[in-house]
Formats: sequence, structure tokens, C-alpha cells
Amino acid sequence: MPVETTARHAERPGEAQHADPADALRMLRPRHAIANHFFNEEGTRYGIYDGIRETYDGPLSMATDMMVWNITKDEITERMAVSPDEAWDVPGEDKPLAPDPNRKSELNAAMAKGRMDVSAANRQMVEQFMKQHGLTKSDLDPGN
Repeated sequence: MPVETTARHAERPGEAQHADPADALRMLRPRHAIANHFFNEEGTRYGIYDGIRETYDGPLSMATDMMVWNITKDEITERMAVSPDEAWDVPGEDKPLAPDPNRKSELNAAMAKGRMDVSAANRQMVEQFMKQHGLTKSDLDPGN
């Protein structure tokens, strides 16, 4: 099956880009680091743990399903959730509300200030992709 290659496809990885964990920990210095969104199993966890420990020596959780953190101003407590083995959704009586297009962002000022600008990296990746595939900026126009 042929693979569709467009400039828009080149942009997608950058939009969901992951920061390098070592760089993030060097910059952020969290009270308690949580490694998540990885396959926490025998073949991967130790390499990830060792990589984190190269730049961070503070409290660390290697997250698993059902792990919960209770966070207060004074402490962070890690625990496992207690739940029945087979819990199912219970339908509500009403339909869910539609998203409110006027709702303000939930990012507070500190979170917004800490955003990393990755536009230059994205732009470089898209330009390289466009050159490789003979595309122009007009190819990015969704109306085409």
C-alpha cells in the first residue's frame, strides 16, 4: 500500500513531540518525578530508570496502571488505587454537554510561561520534508 506523504504529515510528529526526559529534568527539577507513558516492564524499565538517574536524584515513581499521587503543598504521597477488578462505566441520565468554544484555557500563568517553543524545530523538519518531496508552502494550504 503506498504511503501518502504530505507536508501536513511531516508536521504531525512535531505537534505531539516529546521532550527529552533528561533535558526536562535538568530544567524543571521537580519535587517528585514520575516516569509515565512508557512500557514499564522488565525489558525497558531499568534503562529508563538509569537514564533518569543520570540527571535527577530526587524522588521518582516509575508509573504503572492504577498508581495515584496525592499532592499537597507539603508532600507528595504515592499509592495504588483500590478498585474492583471489573469496573464498568455507568451511563448518566443526561447527554454529555457540548464543548464550550468560549471556555478559557486551563493553563495558569506559570504553566503558560513554562511552555517550550518548538516552532523552529518543527519548521526545520517541515522544510526538510517539503524539499525532499518537492512541495511548496501552498501545499500546506488545507484548501488545496
